[in-house]
Amino acid sequence: MNKIFTLYKKTSFFQKILIFLTSFFLFLSIISKFISPQFQSSETINGDMPFIQIAQIDYERYDKNLNFLNSMDNLKNYFLKKVAEEKLSDIEIIEYANDLLRDRFLHGNTYIEYSDNWFLYVFLFFWDNENIGLYTSSLLPDDILLSEKAICNQQAIIFQKLMKASDIEYKSILFNIPSPNNPNLNSFGHFASAAKVNDEWYFIDTNIEPKYNINDPTITPGLLDGNIKLFNSLYPSFSQKIIPKGSIYEKSKNENPAKLGQFLHVITNFLSSFGWLIFLVMFLITGLLKTKKT
Repeated sequence: MNKIFTLYKKTSFFQKILIFLTSFFLFLSIISKFISPQFQSSETINGDMPFIQIAQIDYERYDKNLNFLNSMDNLKNYFLKKVAEEKLSDIEIIEYANDLLRDRFLHGNTYIEYSDNWFLYVFLFFWDNENIGLYTSSLLPDDILLSEKAICNQQAIIFQKLMKASDIEYKSILFNIPSPNNPNLNSFGHFASAAKVNDEWYFIDTNIEPKYNINDPTITPGLLDGNIKLFNSLYPSFSQKIIPKGSIYEKSKNENPAKLGQFLHVITNFLSSFGWLIFLVMFLITGLLKTKKT
């Protein structure tokens, strides 16, 4: 013990910091596997993944036999195999993807577990303590597909991945309709998609599952123009008296709509698993450099 203390005293201040960080990250990596703190989590998505209440779906399809599609590779291979076997046209591919995801998912948010990514929770606790639930929703396709539940932006991410695999253009359709009584609050927020065939954009919402003709190319431009009658026919439970211009808009054409959030999740997940090893290696390297100098 005395030898260890003597060696510790001989280390530089920077090395002491590295020892502390190694111990801190290793401790939390281990302890996170045995505890599951109950943070106040929000059941909404905001920003470019706008607010929508989760428990307001009157009817939804669900087939538990599709739960074996538990990774993006599994889903993509299954999807493309069906497309090839049935020789589906582009519009049929879009319709099949819509039906498949409506059957695959229940409506509900899938969160990242503390035990899988403790660093994300620690980071958000200090950075944005009030909105932890907004940033801990799963955004990586493989994480989303591990669950039977997915909210609007999560299902849109998966749908757009299938469109990319099918060489079909896609974009995100976002809803940020403000409350008439308080412009700072959302009356309706949502995240859907559109896919392009023969210069027409077809609207897709696998999450709320509105009843409409998926082959109708007038829905996407109608929504973007703020057609209130069209909106209310799609979402009668969220009917609006007015839709301000720009409250429904398009974004991220042929681009990943969640790349920044996914980057955050990848980095924090890596630090949760291997942060201690990074600092340990840095400590060993500084020790070797110090030995060479002496």
